[in-house]
Amino acid sequence: MAVTITDTCINCGACIDECPVEAIVDDEDNPTGEEIYYVYPDKC
Repeated sequence: MAVTITDTCINCGACIDECPVEAIVDDEDNPTGEEIYYVYPDKC
């Protein structure tokens, strides 16, 4: 399953809980340092 976080994201966290492989992290764990959710593509 490939996922992209878009500008329509409202940071509700629903995707983090739904991701079966824990590939989505919130802004606190974003490796880029940006204040947005991040998807680790290699986990998808």
